Amino acid sequence: MNTKMDTREELRPYRNRKLGLEGVLIDVIQPNVQNKQTYGLVFGSVYAPNERIELDHVVIKVNKYAYEASNVKLFKRYRFTAFVESYWKVKKIEGIEALTECYMLIRPHVIEVMENSNLQQPTQFVKSRVESFMKYKTSCIHHTEAELFEMISHLKNNGDVEEFIGTYARRYQHKKVTQHDIINTIYRVNYKRHRSVC
Repeated sequence: MNTKMDTREELRPYRNRKLGLEGVLIDVIQPNVQNKQTYGLVFGSVYAPNERIELDHVVIKVNKYAYEASNVKLFKRYRFTAFVESYWKVKKIEGIEALTECYMLIRPHVIEVMENSNLQQPTQFVKSRVESFMKYKTSCIHHTEAELFEMISHLKNNGDVEEFIGTYARRYQHKKVTQHDIINTIYRVNYKRHRSVC
């Protein structure tokens, strides 16, 4: 049984410290009730060059003002700094619930767009996405894993690879809509409760 947990354990030695990082902005989670009306900047192919730490992806919460000031664009590679913080989360390990220390990045400060990276492609992020949709291969996918990696080897390492993989996955992968997806969609809609007048 696979008990690997997404705790970002690699960040443990750097708790309460600021790291220099780079990553491709792959999504922006809009404010909703569940995330306490904050934006979530989702970076893929994350790398801390000085520490030589690579992470598949991270979600960094920011408030509305920080998000608007950052002026970030999807599928651009950014160099930024962020602080490492820990939090506790209940996770299941072989069916048993356990309180687990996890690590996250907070207070990002975007410095600049990067045109290239020393982090070689395919990154952990790209490999895991390719493996994921190849595992549930449909007749629509006409490429092998090796062919896809060959295709991305000709792309610039500035966010183009992550954009290509994201587009490819959406085009060919059948999406199952779960109850969790439906609840998230409902919570994403901002609405005000009507006050009842007595």
